[in-house]
Amino acid sequence: MLAVMTDPTRAPASPDLDRLRSQDPLAFRAFAVKHQRQVFAPISRMTGRGPLVDDLAQETFLKAYRALPSFDPAGPARISTWLLTIATRARASSRCRDRTRSCRRSRG
Repeated sequence: MLAVMTDPTRAPASPDLDRLRSQDPLAFRAFAVKHQRQVFAPISRMTGRGPLVDDLAQETFLKAYRALPSFDPAGPARISTWLLTIATRARASSRCRDRTRSCRRSRG
């Protein structure tokens, strides 16, 4: 008999996750409230305080909302890791946009 190995830290897909993946606005609001500290904290560490933190957090949650239907709960990442990756990439994209703007301004 073959034993199936499961990761004990990984919860199976829940009804809440199913609602999220179907883009239920109320489920997403609860998700955003639950994970807001997890998104704001690393962005604040990367950028400091200010309006950029709010902008990047909003961008993170918007991208997550759009991508949730394709999130695979059986995949390699937990939803919290996935969300942190989106936040980190949003910050990296922001830095690229900032550099491009400053380069354009200096060329005048």
